[in-house]
Amino acid sequence: MITRKKFLKIGAATFAGAAVGSTLFRKKDVLQAGQQTVTETDDVRQIPTFCEICFWKCGMIAHVKNNQVLKVTGNPDHPLANGRLCPRGTSALGIINDKDRLQTPLIRVKENGEETFKPVSWNAAFDYIAEKLQPIIERHGADKIALFSHGHGGSFFKTLMAAMGSKTITAPSYAQCRGPRAEGFRLTYG
Repeated sequence: MITRKKFLKIGAATFAGAAVGSTLFRKKDVLQAGQQTVTETDDVRQIPTFCEICFWKCGMIAHVKNNQVLKVTGNPDHPLANGRLCPRGTSALGIINDKDRLQTPLIRVKENGEETFKPVSWNAAFDYIAEKLQPIIERHGADKIALFSHGHGGSFFKTLMAAMGSKTITAPSYAQCRGPRAEGFRLTYG
């Protein structure tokens, strides 16, 4: 368990490292802590991708060997990243390798009077969703199903909503985060 004191130490070290590191390593790869060094002689694929943690969608490069991501770096050709990533972007490796990361769909079931989650295939999950949504659509109409989306993944759900016939879609995160800032800048700076 992380204590408040340890959290503050980590935060201060991260801030100091980011401040100093951004000036020292402008165009160099910075390895993640405890990570193996990746050299040009290794059989490493560099796959362009982007960060999904915030709305900026900074470009990054995933360094992959044997289908395992070894590190991520900022994409020097991306207009926002310019070869760099913020601490959230560099945490992508931790997100990918998190032991608690879901690897398959789960359906809540009752077993022996206890609620638990059962791993299922994607097809079984989609069938289950359709089975639960169809009676609602038939009884109340598709517009009674709403989507509150956030991030790039929301576009896939928008396709699902359109297929069901619902136009009840909103992105509250934009209204609560970037939208007010953009409007404030417009009013302040013109």
